[in-house]
Amino acid sequence: MDHYLKTYPLEEGKILKALIVKADSFEQLCFSRPDYDPSSFDQISSLYQNYIVKKYPIVFGKIVLFSPDDDFLDHTDPDTQIFDPLALITQNFRNDIRLSSRQFSFRNTDTESLFRQMESKDRLRIAEGKRNKVSFVPVGRQMGYLTRSFADASLAVNTSFFVMDQWDCATAFDYAGIPLGLMIEDGIVLNPAQYDREALLIRKDGSISVEPFSLKQLKVEIDGTAFEHGKNCSFHERLRDRITPRGGTDLVIRNDRLIACIPHGSNPVPSGGFIIHTDKKISFTSAQKVIYHGPGDIFFAIQVGNSVMRNGQTTDRFLSPFYRFYDPFSVSYPPSMYTLNFKKTRAPRILFGSDQNDRPMFIWIEGAGKVGHVPGEESEGASMSEAVMVAKDVGMKNGVHLDGGGSAQILMNGKRILRLSDRDPQTGKEVERAVPMALIIK
Repeated sequence: MDHYLKTYPLEEGKILKALIVKADSFEQLCFSRPDYDPSSFDQISSLYQNYIVKKYPIVFGKIVLFSPDDDFLDHTDPDTQIFDPLALITQNFRNDIRLSSRQFSFRNTDTESLFRQMESKDRLRIAEGKRNKVSFVPVGRQMGYLTRSFADASLAVNTSFFVMDQWDCATAFDYAGIPLGLMIEDGIVLNPAQYDREALLIRKDGSISVEPFSLKQLKVEIDGTAFEHGKNCSFHERLRDRITPRGGTDLVIRNDRLIACIPHGSNPVPSGGFIIHTDKKISFTSAQKVIYHGPGDIFFAIQVGNSVMRNGQTTDRFLSPFYRFYDPFSVSYPPSMYTLNFKKTRAPRILFGSDQNDRPMFIWIEGAGKVGHVPGEESEGASMSEAVMVAKDVGMKNGVHLDGGGSAQILMNGKRILRLSDRDPQTGKEVERAVPMALIIK
């Protein structure tokens, strides 16, 4: 595995720093979840309380963040066909809690009791905006830290987008921490495609391309029954749909699990998953493993952000669909607050693809530190067009953006060469963000 640093001059004496890493083959790479760390709830709560809501208080009302532990996940309804306890709690909160003169009112005493118990055990926190409304952001239990989970790996890189913003939590089935987008390893589909975004595809014959990939290209198997869009069912995701058709049965899918089986249709479509709608009456009584069957010629694939390079040609605009900032009432889908200006907005970046010899290639562009940044000494980050410039300069042939911003980092033998952009406001020390998914080389 080779790596080197490169520094680029920008305007007014500013600089851009990039770490370039090349691995030997895509067969070395594997997707891996970091170990769940309970402190990830502390971190997400802090981001909302001290940065997101504090920066734009007029945009937000009260945001209730909660992450139940095992004691609370027993509060389920045995008669429901929702198999995810966190979704049930979220649904009850949304149905039973209102805000009146900026005070909580409860329509159900059991819901109020659960709310107060979580609050007393510090599993529920509130970020205070100025609007007289309440929103709920459940936080899942699948986020952890690369440095604590993969210290022995020769390479570890954060990868996927994940549900994070309150707008991404469109339904009770959504929660912060759900990883998004197609993941294929050794020809096995580990996570479904979403939103028709571009994907980096490595085929079994060795050819590599970057092209859009749709959920509808997959077959979905649940307990021995195969579902195929347009044949025996329809797939619904938030790129196009807010709600499913009436009648029949809705199967709610998140990652590799069936989490609900709901009759009669007309259900809201989650941001962090999708719904299989069938005209037939189907009954499942518990969560089921979901198996995906994809194109048989693909060995490895990843689908995150916009393309960078496509067969040696640079990308100069958004080709993958994202949130429509100027049409906020259209159907939203994550990540809702992705970079809006292709040429101007600078941030930390992670690029992933192949070099001219079809070897795996990563680029980490260091972003500006949120505390104590010194222009000319520390990197400014890169706009998407500047990231493309770096990719072309170092010889990337095909590539896409992975999750960047405060999550961006590459570990080599457990160590970072560049610096994280998140910093502790008191000490100025780097603060690592928890993420739900990584690519690693053991």
